Amino acid sequence: MMNVQAQPTPAPQPAAQSASLPAGVTQGPTVEGITEYRLANGLRVVLFPDDSKATATVNMTYLVGSRQENYGETGMAHLLEHLIFKGSKNYPDPTKEFTNRGFRMNRSTWLDRTNYFVSFTANEDNLAFALAWSADAMRNSFIAKKDLDSEMSVVRNEYEMGENSPSSVLFKRLQSMMYDWHNYGKSTIGNRSDIEHVRIENLQNFYHRYYRPDNAVLTVSGKFDVTKTLAMIAKDFGNIENPKEALPEERTARESLKSAEEASLSSLRSDIAFRARCIRIFRAPKPQPMCSPILLPAVFMKHWSKQVWRPVFSAMRSVRSSPVLSSSAQL
Repeated sequence: MMNVQAQPTPAPQPAAQSASLPAGVTQGPTVEGITEYRLANGLRVVLFPDDSKATATVNMTYLVGSRQENYGETGMAHLLEHLIFKGSKNYPDPTKEFTNRGFRMNRSTWLDRTNYFVSFTANEDNLAFALAWSADAMRNSFIAKKDLDSEMSVVRNEYEMGENSPSSVLFKRLQSMMYDWHNYGKSTIGNRSDIEHVRIENLQNFYHRYYRPDNAVLTVSGKFDVTKTLAMIAKDFGNIENPKEALPEERTARESLKSAEEASLSSLRSDIAFRARCIRIFRAPKPQPMCSPILLPAVFMKHWSKQVWRPVFSAMRSVRSSPVLSSSAQL
């Protein structure tokens, strides 16, 4: 009986791979119709074509958030998010053009990233405009003092809304308990005095330091032609150079789940008086404290995953029966 070795069957190639790629563009993996590409300047591109849709979305994500902020600069990533839509060299009033074209636009900031997206009726002209604006905003945004002066009050109002929300304040306190040294322990909205007194030069430096091709991910989804879209992206983004300075090195490592759990236990046990005051502030109409472990999941599970909150719940359960906490809660 002959032993014939089976030859491996070649994997089917996606339609986009069979087409020639623009100069400077390389293709990465494809998973369930979502394909990654990379430009020579380091920009990562993710394409998710879906011809069943009548719209398309262009989303630019910068890998910078509140964790990159320095002392006296809290809230800077969020402030910068408000200024990007204020205009750039070749698009001085993008929001007006978005409105004229019927675009839906928004942005958000979190611990690790800041993103900007526009959704629109799928056609080649709208897509070309969205990509060209995103490219211009990456390095040519105004980041002007007059815009900072107007948006600062808007951001301050957001901060005050959070301070008037018991669940928001408690969320912020628990977040700071989980991370003693890493910037994950700071709220993205920042400190009020930093928001009010940030220097425009600091904000501009933050923008030029982190808004760059090798620190960004461009995503296009919806109805579009992959070959034409890659050509547009190569034309608009391919010639953008990264700053000569490398991205800053982050020396403070994020605590693991185990160390975060230990830190939460230590922090709670060593600062019982503060937690007791927290219970006083957030006391429900009955003596039952609102920050009881029984009620916390209902308030916060919609915000963070169980993995993130597990150290907090574990720590609070361990001190729930503490005689010191019980006596302090009666203050």
